[in-house]
Amino acid sequence: MKKTALALAVAAALGTVAAQAETTLYGSARVSVDYVDNEDLQKTGDSWDVFNNSSRLGVKGSEDLGGGLSAIYQYEFGVDISEGTSGFRQNRPKWVGLQSKQWGSVIAGTMWTPYYNAIGVVDIFNSDRYTLSPLNTNLFVPQRTDNTVAYMTPDYNGFQFQGAVMMNGITQTNDGNGNLPGGRGVPNTTNNVDSWNVTGIYKNGPLFIGATYVAVNGGSSGGSCAVQNPPNGVSPPGGCFVNYTPGDLSGAGASLGYTIAEQFTIAYAFQYGDLGGLMLPASQFPNQAAYGFGPNGYISTINSVQASDPMSNTLVLAWKIGSTTLKVGGNYVVFKDLRTKGGGTTSSDSDDLEITNYAAGIQHDLSKRTRLWVEYIDKDANVRELNNQSAVSVGMRHDF
Repeated sequence: MKKTALALAVAAALGTVAAQAETTLYGSARVSVDYVDNEDLQKTGDSWDVFNNSSRLGVKGSEDLGGGLSAIYQYEFGVDISEGTSGFRQNRPKWVGLQSKQWGSVIAGTMWTPYYNAIGVVDIFNSDRYTLSPLNTNLFVPQRTDNTVAYMTPDYNGFQFQGAVMMNGITQTNDGNGNLPGGRGVPNTTNNVDSWNVTGIYKNGPLFIGATYVAVNGGSSGGSCAVQNPPNGVSPPGGCFVNYTPGDLSGAGASLGYTIAEQFTIAYAFQYGDLGGLMLPASQFPNQAAYGFGPNGYISTINSVQASDPMSNTLVLAWKIGSTTLKVGGNYVVFKDLRTKGGGTTSSDSDDLEITNYAAGIQHDLSKRTRLWVEYIDKDANVRELNNQSAVSVGMRHDF
């Protein structure tokens, strides 16, 4: 969509300077009807849900500054169309920067991580149930981080290099609600650079290759155990929800994707990291496991989990037949030396946590911008404290 009065009005409403710039208004409405089977220790049972799948609304654009230099920006918000709330969700790309065909781009704000840009080739499903889907799982960083500055080189015959640093000011402690520092980004571990990430990508025709490395600088976040307003109104045993005192953490990933005759696609991603015995809320496993979101509750009497050396293998296949695409995928995650903590006591046993995820689905494109899907997702864990789940999602997506 070209620059329009509507796009300019939305840009103005969002506080974006859009005058004298090429501005695009865009969005995506994604909703599904899901049947979820929870086989957990709390016996929450089966449920039906009208579910939002990362719907969003945004504006983006550029302004020619002359001499091959452009100002670029993106201002995007997540919108929950299933709950009917009027507010915008914050953790979507919002950044401003400069771009040159000769030396690349520099942007600052909230953005997709270089890590995800390398690993996301396996993220092919429509359902957004993170606790179930094997393909929205990043072991070491969330999909997007705030307080970030990134640099992307130009495309060199299919090669591109990306780098990012996260700097979140003065070190913060647990906020008293069981939320890790840094919001939905990497925790704020130091007063300097909290995290840095480098990625190399090669994309040429049907071939995609990605490699990435991320490091979180060690520090002390205080590890406060005071829970003033526990999630879901449930107080964990001992009153301690998260004890977060990280050292130096790191992770790496590699991916490979290939499309045959524009119909059959296969993609694989491998991830490995060193968590250094980091204590995590139990609800984090297996998704956004190291540095992600604050807990949404706890599982049985377990309020935190300690693990190290995670490893993940993900394989996905997609077969496009006319307007219909068949998709299957599998993900195997292992966390070494798992220990659980509840009621102030850490378990003496040390087992490997193994989580196996499966997904299968059918996507039918009604047009280039509208699709329907039916997907089945299943998660099985070998540790008794972590729940097994499955779901069927029937949904629709429209992009504009």
